[in-house]
Order: sequence, then structure tokens, then C-alpha cells
Amino acid sequence: VDDRPGVLADVCRALADRGISISSVIQHEAAGRSGAVPLVIMTHTAETGQFRAAVEVIDRLAALAAPAVHYSVDD
Repeated sequence: VDDRPGVLADVCRALADRGISISSVIQHEAAGRSGAVPLVIMTHTAETGQFRAAVEVIDRLAALAAPAVHYSVDD
């Protein structure tokens, strides 16, 4: 994602609007001049349909450098 104010808020809003709770977030500082940083979000258990809907919204954000990648994690 672009390393600028409001991007994390936009991603979190897409999750919150679908009732998805965040467990943890990792976002490192930008390396070099690209201004893009990796963003890793771990969520609590969520309904698959709601999660997919959130990813669709996130993928449309202008601040994304590449489409979102997501993995299912089992307890």
C-alpha cells in the first residue's frame, strides 16, 4: 500500500463495515523512494462471504500497489 496517512484507515474501514475484527497489524516503514509498504493484517475469525466482500473493496482502493493476498489460518 502507499505509505501515506489514511490508507490504513481505509483498509480497516472495509473490514469494520463487514463486521470483521482485527487481531494484529504489521506495517513497516517505506524502504527507498517507492513509498509503498507491505501491510499485514491478521483478523479474528470471520464469515468467508464478508471477508471476500471486504477484499473486493480493498482491492479497489487507489492506494494499493498490488491486489491483496490472503490466506486462511486455522487455529
